[in-house]
Amino acid sequence: MAPDKRTLVAVGATVVAVVVILGVAAWWFFLRPQDRVEIVVQDVIMLANRPMPNETELHVYLMIRNPRATPLTFTLVSLWAWDPDTGTLYDTYAHENVVVEGRQTWTFSEVSALAGLWSVVAFQVKVFTSGGSWESNLAPGQPIVYPYA
Repeated sequence: MAPDKRTLVAVGATVVAVVVILGVAAWWFFLRPQDRVEIVVQDVIMLANRPMPNETELHVYLMIRNPRATPLTFTLVSLWAWDPDTGTLYDTYAHENVVVEGRQTWTFSEVSALAGLWSVVAFQVKVFTSGGSWESNLAPGQPIVYPYA
């Protein structure tokens, strides 16, 4: 091969290598699926006339899924249950010093007896860490993504 052709092949190979490396780097930083810490309320049940007549028993199951390898630490996790129509607060569930280990799911289940007969419930989760706080509304069965740092 002539010296000019060798130079052209070397430059071409270098350009191809740079494009491939930049493509992989762009995919790694911008397009690859990210680990998503999810918070979800599941298995919400409202039972009329339990535990007593004219009361409603509310069952709540909260899950935090941590797919990351490192643990998440929350100073406080609180879940607020309320009536979205009237704004009546049903109950607040709070847990301190919550650690969700890497690739684990943290769960808690609560039961409340509410005065009156109720049929709808809305939720808001609030989490507190050493770096600040964050909150979001939750619809039963629909996970939200916690924006961990």
